[in-house]
Amino acid sequence: MSDAGYDVEAIILSSKPLGERDRLITAITPDRGLLRFAARGTQSPGSKLAHAILPFSRVSLSLWRGKSLDGLRGGEVVESHRPLRESPDLLAHAYCMAEVGKLMAREGEADRALYLLVATAANMLEGLDPDLVLAFYLVRAVKVAGLFPQLDECARCSRPTEGGFLSFESGAVSCGECPREPGFGERLSPGLPSLAVALRDIHPRRLGEVKVSREIVVELRELMLDYLEHHAGRSVNSRRFLDILA
Repeated sequence: MSDAGYDVEAIILSSKPLGERDRLITAITPDRGLLRFAARGTQSPGSKLAHAILPFSRVSLSLWRGKSLDGLRGGEVVESHRPLRESPDLLAHAYCMAEVGKLMAREGEADRALYLLVATAANMLEGLDPDLVLAFYLVRAVKVAGLFPQLDECARCSRPTEGGFLSFESGAVSCGECPREPGFGERLSPGLPSLAVALRDIHPRRLGEVKVSREIVVELRELMLDYLEHHAGRSVNSRRFLDILA
């Protein structure tokens, strides 16, 4: 890698206008974490690089170094994931995944596990139930961050739990039979803890074998989004589109 530029594998998370002709791209990479760069001229008709910055695409990029913002020199699409941009339902789920990826990744900090999770979930969205894929993605994102709550047993009596109440602050669960201490405010429906643990541990290739009600999957999705927002101190705005489609 020379001082003049560098090559990088990336997944495009978002793209927005930067002036009249350019675009500001945010991507996730395995070795550099979150990466923001300028794609010069890609708002102009006939741009030869516009295809390489489409949201959710996995791409191979060549960039030049800038004083405040690096710039796109060239790029090739490895996986387009075009269906994710053409279906309103898939688009809403993909945008939520991308926003969570931006929330968790750090600029300049390698996070191969998070990158592989984004890549894996993008592939699965094209063929599996999007609600289940998103729930899987959020559970694994919490796991990658080292924040997965102790859902297997009650923090007080150590009995296995299939419901109860979750503390966002401590990540502990009260079984519902023990006296509930302050902070245990998030009610967990029966079956939700076991589903969360199953998605935490399952091999991605077996996700299609999971058979549960949509209601419990959506409840888990919303719980994990609330949990991530609590620990990140920021809202996941794209979840509003999921509510519109519900």
